[in-house]
Parts: sequence; C-alpha cells; structure tokens
Amino acid sequence: MFDRLLASTFGVHAIDLLAKGQSEKLIVWRGGNVTDISIPIPISLADAAQGPRFVPINGEMIRTTCGLGIYLWNATG
Repeated sequence: MFDRLLASTFGVHAIDLLAKGQSEKLIVWRGGNVTDISIPIPISLADAAQGPRFVPINGEMIRTTCGLGIYLWNATG
C-alpha cells in the first residue's frame, strides 16, 4: 500500500510543479518528505527514451501487477 501512496504523492508533486511552470525536476523522497531537485546532468528526451520498451506478457512484471490486483488489460482476450 505504501508504494501506491508514494507513487501518487510523487505524481501530485510533479503536477503541482508543472502547474507552476517548472520542469526539468526530479521528484525524490528525502528526509521523510517528497520534494524535488534539479536534474543534475543534461538529459535530452531523445537520450532518455530510445524507442519503446516492451514488457513480456508472461514476465515477472505482469505477474507482480496481477498479484497486487493491478490489471492493465484483459490478458486472456
């Protein structure tokens, strides 16, 4: 449950930053609080995303999400 709460809190913080016109920030957990820092090195979107990354349908990630009750789609058709 903590992971979902943490992820949601990170998301809210990120949206708040964007609403203020701030970008190029990294959301972090520091000292028991969610905060943000400037990205320390220049990273272009092209460098960060080198094409699609696929998750194997029978892989550990899908088994984990199903075990947690997180369903991304109906894998059985």
